Amino acid sequence: MRKEQEQIVRQIFLELAERCRKILQMVFIEKLSYKEISSRLGVAEGTVKSRVSRCIEKAIQLGKKF
Repeated sequence: MRKEQEQIVRQIFLELAERCRKILQMVFIEKLSYKEISSRLGVAEGTVKSRVSRCIEKAIQLGKKF
């Protein structure tokens, strides 16, 4: 069951736009703060928050296919 879930998460991740993959990787894998991400990307912290929110929503929508 766990391997199946991991495969689904990988598939969803790969179906996301590069921009979403990049920002979600920074948040969930690299464990960077929004402040650190905003510095890396050269955008405001609020922009990071809204992008993360939108990308999570896209991932949820993609996950509904499985």
